[in-house]
Amino acid sequence: MNKSIILSAMLALSMPAFAADVLYVNGNASQTVNGQTPSWSVVTPIEVQPIDGKFIVEVKSFSDISISTVKAETEDWTVWGTGQYCISNWVKGVNVEDGVWQVGTNFPGKFVGCTTALEKKAQSMGAANAGMNGDYTFVFDQALTQCQILPHALYLTGDAAAKINDVAANYDISNSAKVSKADGVFTFNVTIPGGVKTRINVSTTTPLSGNRNWEFYNAGQFSATINSETLGTAVDLAHASTGLIFADDVPAGDYTVTISEDLSTVTVTEKAVTPAVTTLYVNGGEGQIVNGTTITTDWTITDPVAVPLVDGKFTIKVDKFNNIGISTAKAEADGEDWNKNWNPNKIGFKKDATLGIAKAIETAKGEPNETDFSATALRGTKGGSYTLIIPADLSTITVLPNQIYIAGDSPVTVNGTTSFTGDWDTAITNPHKVDLDEANGVFAFTLTTTSANGQVDFATLFANDGTTDWASWSNGQFSTEDNTYSEANINIRKPLIKSTQAIRLEKAGTYNVAVARDMSYVILCEDATGTIDTGTYDYYATFSNPYSDIELGGEGIEVYNVTVSGEQLVLTKRSDNKVAKGEGVLVKVSNNATISVKPIDAGLTPAAESENYLKPTPVTAGTVSESGFMLYRLAYDNFTNKTGLGFYLGNADGSITYTTAKPYKAYLKVPTTMSAQIKKYLINPKPTHVDGVSVTEQESEQAIYDISGRRVENPAPGFYIQGNKKIVIR
Repeated sequence: MNKSIILSAMLALSMPAFAADVLYVNGNASQTVNGQTPSWSVVTPIEVQPIDGKFIVEVKSFSDISISTVKAETEDWTVWGTGQYCISNWVKGVNVEDGVWQVGTNFPGKFVGCTTALEKKAQSMGAANAGMNGDYTFVFDQALTQCQILPHALYLTGDAAAKINDVAANYDISNSAKVSKADGVFTFNVTIPGGVKTRINVSTTTPLSGNRNWEFYNAGQFSATINSETLGTAVDLAHASTGLIFADDVPAGDYTVTISEDLSTVTVTEKAVTPAVTTLYVNGGEGQIVNGTTITTDWTITDPVAVPLVDGKFTIKVDKFNNIGISTAKAEADGEDWNKNWNPNKIGFKKDATLGIAKAIETAKGEPNETDFSATALRGTKGGSYTLIIPADLSTITVLPNQIYIAGDSPVTVNGTTSFTGDWDTAITNPHKVDLDEANGVFAFTLTTTSANGQVDFATLFANDGTTDWASWSNGQFSTEDNTYSEANINIRKPLIKSTQAIRLEKAGTYNVAVARDMSYVILCEDATGTIDTGTYDYYATFSNPYSDIELGGEGIEVYNVTVSGEQLVLTKRSDNKVAKGEGVLVKVSNNATISVKPIDAGLTPAAESENYLKPTPVTAGTVSESGFMLYRLAYDNFTNKTGLGFYLGNADGSITYTTAKPYKAYLKVPTTMSAQIKKYLINPKPTHVDGVSVTEQESEQAIYDISGRRVENPAPGFYIQGNKKIVIR
């Protein structure tokens, strides 16, 4: 074969497809192109450089443009035409309605929003009619094979029963509603009567002023059908003159319509309602504190504390809460007219017999109460602290305590410092105050009782005026339904109800307590920590809690996720010691450590299964198995000698049998594909805090060496050698 032919073929295969280095644009001087004014000159056309493989041509007041890959040295249009391109009648990927009037290369009509083919042809691209002039973006690929044409505005008409942007719609296309593009989309509001089909016409063009030529309008029109099921989702748009149809199952109301820049989709959502009130005004007695501002003038309505709407709600924190007034308005500076300026807009609880202190304390449980525009002040408790939450529609008031108060009998102490002595009357006039733990959303404290059946009261207030007023105290009192925390349900979350009964603690001991901010539940975790003698070693234990988020405390405590790589355990240390409800972790504690278990309500999310293979043990005895997984429990090879610490396979079939309930611990769950032949995963062998579990298989401790071959007693995170295998400790 001729070598020159072969070389030519190779060169042809290796040459890239045509790509223009610059695009030259000219056009009518009545328009602008990329901010410049063209003048139909082929000697000094507007130059457009490629950006990311595209030529972007912005044309305002479009009537005619011409594009070419060359410019002439003289006004020789023949040379210009040699490199000239224009759109063809082919439209890529769009079903264009047949019969729509369109003349050759004229524009825009059915081509708007579409990706159209380009052909090399000595013709310009012009508007089909002067009434179709407008602002458009032309996006050419660098190879000049296609062009996408994007409008800057849409023109809307519609049923007389509908409204477009709060203006009655009509079918007068010479006075259509113009919607300009913003942030890459077209957005407008419509009001739909509901129950009947409603039509909104959407077009990229409008005829000449005073001209009702629907043929031009339809050439740029787009259509879709919206029903109740497609509200809130993107629906495909098509070139068609049927318009945007709202089906008769779309409820009456206000909707926001969003159309994509390329006119490919439309999304209809319920219109966001702008709140009628965006600020509330609070006043009250001198010395009260509202959102950090101290009221210095009694009950002023000309200078109240302004509370803005944030995230759809008004949040009002009142310290030293006695009485406050809340209104949607404040008086003018020259008038303290309560009846004219303040009372008509005032908000209180729904009027009923319990309005006042009893009502406020009921809502301190966090249950919303209806509001009422009335002249009644909102009464609290002298010296108390509450947070009031009012939604934007002013329909309800929810009252949450920022403090709770605890009284009890003499064997009970709170946080190790407060003992209740004497009779109960004395206790409620000087109760122990516990402030809200805002980070964890609970009231957290420690209770200790030195005898069985110690009793404790939880209330959201202390007695008014320092009196032994049990009627006031009991308004804010909460207890469990059976008024008892027995040994069997320690560590279990129990609902709280309004009750004048104390809670009995049937077992003497120390408990870490968490009370929900909305007074909906309480959880007591036995402080089963103490000091554990581990000699000079560290120890490991698994932990879980099925009832509450937990924060583990103690000097030197470390919490780990556990996964498996090959035949090795991978321990990944957590950044904190918080454990989500229902997840398992591995805990490492230094010698002679004290561990505390503190219930919290932090809304923690358990680690993903791919990040942590530990799962909580069951709260009842029985066999645990999971299809596709092998289950392992933390154990020694020999408990007496404390050797061979690791996770050992439970039963041969991959299950684990618990002859007695083992709650608050965890087992290792490994996919069968990774573990079918593996009976154990060893931890660096050190004594551990496990429940006397031994396995039948014996294995002596294997020393750990660093990469240089030196023996390491207490390895830091890194790579090591153990039993002729490389291991990683994290």
